[in-house]
Amino acid sequence: MSQLPKAPPTCRGFVYDHVVSVVDGPDYHPNLPPLSDDWDDSDPEENRRFEWLGDSALAIRMSLKIYEMCPGAKVEFYDLVRGILLSNDVQTHIMQKIGTPGDFPSQKSTADAFEMLVGASYTENLYHDQGMAEDFHNWFDDMFTPLVQAAEAAHRTFEQWKVDCEFARVRAGGVPLAPHIPKRKNTAKS
Repeated sequence: MSQLPKAPPTCRGFVYDHVVSVVDGPDYHPNLPPLSDDWDDSDPEENRRFEWLGDSALAIRMSLKIYEMCPGAKVEFYDLVRGILLSNDVQTHIMQKIGTPGDFPSQKSTADAFEMLVGASYTENLYHDQGMAEDFHNWFDDMFTPLVQAAEAAHRTFEQWKVDCEFARVRAGGVPLAPHIPKRKNTAKS
């Protein structure tokens, strides 16, 4: 009997591992978002507002980028990729690759700092001339297009692995896996 292919941990884990390998690899060169020289980071409350705004700006821009690059994909794919690319862990890998100081107390703090910088950049670019808004969008595309491509390729590989695994299972004499359909509860009253 032939052996079944070894399973990757989960689709999420497989895609995440591939994205992180791209971030940590030699061909990915991230940088901080464009900020003017007069940006002031001395107000902690304003920084918290920038972090909140940066989180929101990343979410909407990422949603649009994934949809633009993978227009026929399922919503579950969009959620998976956006969740991975905007996770604290991936943002921490990006910040470490940029070479930011490693004195943040946690991944959450590192990711919050990244989101704060994005929020500050987004705010500056929102209220300035068209050239700066274009700079922000170009920065975002340079940063995240390769990561969306990596996530899509890993997802495609994982889905093909599932097909190959099922094919090997059936060839080995197994019964094809079918989606579990729960039995309908009897709601009739006697």
